Amino acid sequence: MSSTQQPGSAGDEQIPPIPPAPPVNPYAAPANPYAAPPAPGYAAAPAGPSRFNVPGLVSLIVGGVAFLFGITIGWIPFVGFFFVFLALVGVVLGIVGFVVKDKARALAIAGTIVSGVALLLTAVISVVMLLFVTSVSNAVDDFGPDAPVITDPEGGTGEVDGGFGSIDDPGSPGDVITFTDIEGADEWQVVVGSSTLDGTADVMAADEFNLEPEAGNQYVIVPITVTYLGSDTGSAYLLLTEFVGADGMLYDSSYASYPNSIYDTPDLTPGASADIDLVFEVPSSAVTGGMLSVSSIWTDSIYIALD
Repeated sequence: MSSTQQPGSAGDEQIPPIPPAPPVNPYAAPANPYAAPPAPGYAAAPAGPSRFNVPGLVSLIVGGVAFLFGITIGWIPFVGFFFVFLALVGVVLGIVGFVVKDKARALAIAGTIVSGVALLLTAVISVVMLLFVTSVSNAVDDFGPDAPVITDPEGGTGEVDGGFGSIDDPGSPGDVITFTDIEGADEWQVVVGSSTLDGTADVMAADEFNLEPEAGNQYVIVPITVTYLGSDTGSAYLLLTEFVGADGMLYDSSYASYPNSIYDTPDLTPGASADIDLVFEVPSSAVTGGMLSVSSIWTDSIYIALD
């Protein structure tokens, strides 16, 4: 007895239906039978290290700045030394850029050359200006009056600067004081004589129109001998004199009329001398221990003790 196998029973194989082919586009361009096959694909190669030379570029920039400003404003005294330092930095950076591995050396070479030239020029300019400033300073120091010199007849010599002849160590009557002119040449020689500390009677007797000193004051007479050492003529009133009282105050010459006044002394020819009497009105309490201050219009004062 044969058995009939029913559809869908075990053993039947299910065949999926075949989808219909897509319709052909009658307007599509035909394929090019001569087209080259597509090239096989390759992975992109990894990028290599950069050869850009940063120290070389910085060296070139620094050297250029040092060169440009070094030759323009480097002539200003002492400013040029800054550009010397800047150029030196450029040279060092150029050398670093040259020896570093795997970097292009063109920038380093250019930076080293530019910085080296800037270093040479700025160094020369700076040295020249330093020598110029030094020479000008020395010329200024050499030009002008010298400090007055006081000479003790017994052999002592000094310049005012806290030493002999200063207010702390005054000279004595008879000492020779020498003053120079603006060019440093000897111009005046002054010798202070023995003073009359109480010269009121002498002053009053010299001119009937002289006024009595104020109460508590007295006249002091200080004789000096001046000699003109210059090459033209000299006016003695260009020598400045003041009485330095024991109270520390300065007293100018009095207007009292007295023989041999400094204002009546005629101009002196080279080598000529004149005797002059200086008159001061000073408080009596400040006379003892007083000094005479003598200077020219160019120099500091020399002090002579009057006791």
